[in-house]
Amino acid sequence: MHIYQDRPAPGAQPVPFKPGLAKMREIVEERYGQWRDFVSEEQLARLAQNSGGDLRDYLRMLRLAVARVVSLGQLPVSDALIGDAEDAVRGDMLPIADDDREWLRKIMTSHNAELPSLDALPDFARLQEGKYLLHYRNGEDWYDVHPLLRAEVRNSGNEQPGA
Repeated sequence: MHIYQDRPAPGAQPVPFKPGLAKMREIVEERYGQWRDFVSEEQLARLAQNSGGDLRDYLRMLRLAVARVVSLGQLPVSDALIGDAEDAVRGDMLPIADDDREWLRKIMTSHNAELPSLDALPDFARLQEGKYLLHYRNGEDWYDVHPLLRAEVRNSGNEQPGA
């Protein structure tokens, strides 16, 4: 989904695209019109942004949070449960090898592929298939690290994300 304005300037974070975030909210609305009984609009926007526009990650995080709140019997979903759902999806992508982390840091800064040679193409494809790296095509092609991994990529890998 197109959830970012356009390709960010080098070193800049992507800027959320409100119509794209609204579309992601509409997807939930179409599936379950009473979603407001479970989550807030702000929480849905957070999940949409932290999915990087990947619908599967978005719906998976929402499902994890809602299933947990239903089992606890405490509505609505708390921000802590949203964080737990994000951690679960993030955990499926960890750990990140040091050489991949360095490459992802470069991509996160430049928003280019930073492909050192064609020999690295299989590794580049692996990073995309594993969702470490997301490819965007709004205005022009550009890349960014999955939002759930940005803190992990920025730090040494020995610290907790968001620390």
